[in-house]
Amino acid sequence: MVRFRLIFSVILLFLLANLYGCNSSERITWHLKPGDTYSVKVHLISDLSMIFGGVDHKDSEMLLNCRVKEADSEQILIEATIASLKASMSSLGKKFSFDSSQSPSPEPKKKPKTKQQQTFTNAFAGLKGGKFTVRMDFQQPMAELVEMDAQIKKAAYAGSGGSMIGGDQVNMLLAEGNLREYVTGGLMVGPKAAPAQLNATWESPGSVLVPYAPVTATNKSYTVESIPKQQDNQKQQDSRIALIKYKLTRDQSPSAQTKPPKRPKPHKPRRRTSKLTFNVDSVKGQGDLTYSLSNGRPIKLVEKTRVFVSSRARSRRPTSAKTSSHKGPKPNIFYTVQKTIEYIDN
Repeated sequence: MVRFRLIFSVILLFLLANLYGCNSSERITWHLKPGDTYSVKVHLISDLSMIFGGVDHKDSEMLLNCRVKEADSEQILIEATIASLKASMSSLGKKFSFDSSQSPSPEPKKKPKTKQQQTFTNAFAGLKGGKFTVRMDFQQPMAELVEMDAQIKKAAYAGSGGSMIGGDQVNMLLAEGNLREYVTGGLMVGPKAAPAQLNATWESPGSVLVPYAPVTATNKSYTVESIPKQQDNQKQQDSRIALIKYKLTRDQSPSAQTKPPKRPKPHKPRRRTSKLTFNVDSVKGQGDLTYSLSNGRPIKLVEKTRVFVSSRARSRRPTSAKTSSHKGPKPNIFYTVQKTIEYIDN
């Protein structure tokens, strides 16, 4: 009889532990229904380091208001609206800034510095209030952009081809891969999403874009590190969360390789000009994702990535072999990209 009670107690404790802990049917995915709303705070920083840091520093902040348009057993459609934008830039001693909450300044007349500030302002002006829609398919590992206002669409697919004063920064902030991640947190939906269990692992594709370099395909490898409890002061009860870490590397698969650029059309000789451009050599990053098991949605994503690049100057006239040859080690050039995404329930 005593032995039976002991066995029964052990079984009961085991069942209670599993009930109180992580249910195997739970998955790290979005739990949304039509009409749900949430906000997303984005903070994106890029810093170019050559011999020293701060050569080209870009800082962007954006608030998105998201609304679930559709949600069924096959897909989720989420419409995002840009509610506000702030941006600043510091490059080779020149500084510019933009704030969508401030009234635009009048058009400049003759001052070069004012004209450059106006160029920076024009790159971001008109984006506030812009909308785009993200589709999360239960059968696909990556979300899809299905609807975009014209100005957002232009930036999302522009790559690094924008103006060096504001244009490249807008393209990086609104790059296709970033727009998807802002809304979804990089999570999959449906039965293919990872189980909410300790040490669960999964991978997802992505991309990274830095100024003056092409869009580069990446891969993220996730691991559930812990499933602790935390106090929810608003609801006066414990909430369950999952702490997830991930590593970010360049995708080396053949399908991810960039297509060779098209040859430019013949043109008449012009005065020699050049623009600094980069080739991406490697990508190394890591991040932390906090996910709410109680609410079924991400809470915060913090990521830091280094994108190592090699420089080259594109010139309209070919350079001779003597002037193009270079001996000695190549300089270590890289971008440090810091991304913070916070998800706020409305």
